[in-house]
Amino acid sequence: MKKIIVIYLIFVCYQVYGKCSPKSYLSSINFQEIGGNPKKDIIIYAHGLNSSVNATSTFLKQTNQSFYLVAPTLPGHDETSKNMAKITLQQILDFYDYLFCIVKNKDLPIHFIGHSFGALSFLYALEKINSKIEFQSITLLAPAITPKYSWAIRLLKFLPNSLPIPSLAPKKFRLFWATPLGAYKRALEMSEYLLQNNLTQFKKSSFKIILSKEDHLIDWEKLRKWIKSQKGMRIDSQYYQKSGTHPAHLLFIPAESTFEKNYINTLLDELLNHIQ
Repeated sequence: MKKIIVIYLIFVCYQVYGKCSPKSYLSSINFQEIGGNPKKDIIIYAHGLNSSVNATSTFLKQTNQSFYLVAPTLPGHDETSKNMAKITLQQILDFYDYLFCIVKNKDLPIHFIGHSFGALSFLYALEKINSKIEFQSITLLAPAITPKYSWAIRLLKFLPNSLPIPSLAPKKFRLFWATPLGAYKRALEMSEYLLQNNLTQFKKSSFKIILSKEDHLIDWEKLRKWIKSQKGMRIDSQYYQKSGTHPAHLLFIPAESTFEKNYINTLLDELLNHIQ
């Protein structure tokens, strides 16, 4: 009888804790598993603010050949910009908690690649969540840890979250013509947390940051100082020169000219070499 009870309790625990259950308000979020080879290493790709997975189609096609790619849509980035204005830090934590559970259950080596807001929110979430997940490699593309616009957001912090801030990104890269102020406020809160605390969850990971010194949104000198301040961490950084017509912040967006395509492919090769 005791054995039966123990077996039943184990079964119940598995049903409750062994499966991944998203919060109700995440039900509309697209946790897209783009696919690839299901026996290969997993890559999680997190897109930037007011952007989408589709904006980096060049990158996705190339990585999809050698890995199993999981490319979710971040909270608030669905049908309307109103949802973006309502993003909370708790929603971001719940989102990553569910995402980490999904990939961890696959029992394969896991890599993370994030751009801008996606890179920032990932660092914030993994520091706040005790996920007990180990990443083989972490690559941050123009991470919004040290944004140049922080002073402006502080000046506007008492204004409504729904206030639209026109986007400077090319139309093919952005979701909406403007980004709600509320989304920038959440980004600033995550940035301030990371700048005030040392990273503790990444000591076993191969860690790399790729950034252009000509990035119009990220303060690269401040970011370099932050990298040096991380005790016990080895973070490799690579600074590249802006090339072509697209803004330096928007790495790996669909390129127009042959020159830009070759340039982006070179960056992709360097990125994939870091993972492999």
